[in-house]
Amino acid sequence: MEQNKENRKRDKILQLRLSKEEHEKLAELCESASTTKSNLIRSFIHKGKPIMPVSPEIIKEVNQLSKATNRIGQNVNQIAKQLNTANKRGDAIPKSYLDELSKVKRQLEKINKRADETTTLIFDNPNF
Repeated sequence: MEQNKENRKRDKILQLRLSKEEHEKLAELCESASTTKSNLIRSFIHKGKPIMPVSPEIIKEVNQLSKATNRIGQNVNQIAKQLNTANKRGDAIPKSYLDELSKVKRQLEKINKRADETTTLIFDNPNF
């Protein structure tokens, strides 16, 4: 219902002249974002940027980041369980546990690096 109110207010018409290349680029952007020219322009007006089509490369990268995060979560849970068990027994924390924590730190650094690379892919995307 809110959108219907907004649509009723849209009584201004925008006319724009484009070159053949610009028109083709606009059509490509709309197709890759699965949207209309009007919605693409509105997105730019409201958000300061057009709707960004998500390439398969970016989806793959995000999926890899998700899997890596899950692996780290599993490692952290295993370490926490072992530390709790050792603590209940009154044992000192073994060096191997500290080694595992170092592995987790390295994995987190890899994820942060990939996140930075993914962000670069997104913002360097010519369709952005």
